[in-house]
Amino acid sequence: MKTSGQKARQDFRGGGRRDGFTFLELIIVIAVLGLMFTMGTIRLSSSIPKYSLRTAAKELGTNIEQMRLAAINRGAVCGIRYHFDEQEISRPNSTGQGYSLLVSGGDQSELRNDSLLQGRQGIDFMVLDRMIFENSYPAVDLISVEMRGTGQSYSDGEPDVYLSPTGTTGSHIVVLGTQDGRRFTLAYNALTGAVDFFEGDRVSFEDFED
Repeated sequence: MKTSGQKARQDFRGGGRRDGFTFLELIIVIAVLGLMFTMGTIRLSSSIPKYSLRTAAKELGTNIEQMRLAAINRGAVCGIRYHFDEQEISRPNSTGQGYSLLVSGGDQSELRNDSLLQGRQGIDFMVLDRMIFENSYPAVDLISVEMRGTGQSYSDGEPDVYLSPTGTTGSHIVVLGTQDGRRFTLAYNALTGAVDFFEGDRVSFEDFED
């Protein structure tokens, strides 16, 4: 029969194992969890530009639709001015690629001068809102804008797209991208009011019908 002293010495030597982790087991578990976290972070980081690209395009598509409705409801030309240049863009105190939402018509006499700009056709527009990619989508770049009416394609400057009260003008294609070569395209058809989205940048007006 074992005495209490013998039983204590046996437990101390490991003869009576208790539930729980040993120090080595804890180290292994921590290392595995760290590896899993690192792999998850790498996968998430690689997918962020992809989702930012799509989200930026979807938001632009929504804004185009809203400007079309604004033109129809106001009975006045509205538009979008795209900004390729990172400095010296139309709106003071703002820098970065993006676009401005423009509305005309109504009483603009009480508006501040920095809220107004003149369109290419001599129309005075109010800047309704401004999207700067650097602030909301830092991984996204404005690659090109192609106009259906004129067939012109832009990759710099500040091209305007005008949306008429009849809702029949302003068809254009916008290509957004990231520095790692991803491309995502938006195609707006003014006659149908439809906005279509495409992976990549090999899109032409023939890809969607009037």
